[in-house]
Amino acid sequence: MREIQLFCLPYAGGSSFMYEPLRKALNGQIKLIPLEYAGHGERMLEELYPSFRDMVYDMTNRIESRLTTAPYAILGYSMGSLAAYEVTRELIRRTKRNPLHLFVAAHAAPHLHRASEPVYEAVVSRFKANMLKMGMSDPDIMNNVELLECFVSIFYHDLKLYAGYQCSKDKNPMNTNLTVLYSDEENRFNQIFEWSSYTSKACMYQRMKGNHFFIHTHMEEMVQVINQSLMAELIHY
Repeated sequence: MREIQLFCLPYAGGSSFMYEPLRKALNGQIKLIPLEYAGHGERMLEELYPSFRDMVYDMTNRIESRLTTAPYAILGYSMGSLAAYEVTRELIRRTKRNPLHLFVAAHAAPHLHRASEPVYEAVVSRFKANMLKMGMSDPDIMNNVELLECFVSIFYHDLKLYAGYQCSKDKNPMNTNLTVLYSDEENRFNQIFEWSSYTSKACMYQRMKGNHFFIHTHMEEMVQVINQSLMAELIHY
């Protein structure tokens, strides 16, 4: 039975654990490989990245070291979508292998990226609001000052990296099928469809129910799209 490797990049402040609920719902031929940013989750003791570009190089190195002869795909969520896009370009440059598919979730096209330098006090409020959106208003976190500060400091650092992101200068479309998963929050001005210019192959769009964090509230629908896309690709591989 042919296998496909699916490498997953988290959102800002997130860890590889965010993807674990997908594991049981994915088709058995899809091998889920959640990646961890330095200074997050299982890599908590490592130094945080000095720049977005450093994060891209680290993620590229980690994927490259785990690539087998099997086909592979990449999934990024929110800030991770920008990282996934840049990592894909770097991987193609290094290995001359195109991923079978690139999934970008909850983010507009790279050239539309706009983000100002974060203010720490505002980040605390944003973190708490995000927790509520995810349905994760855990009082053990919200009322634990030290634990909350730990999570917020990582989130704050990621937002600083995010603010410093600059789109790749390589404007040539990738030769990779692309699926864009989005909620209405990422498409207030109908701009989500500008992802189409980033690939010379098919670009599919899937509007998701819920808010920016639909991976937590509508995971089954998201997995269904991934399963259908990759199984269809695998038939013709």
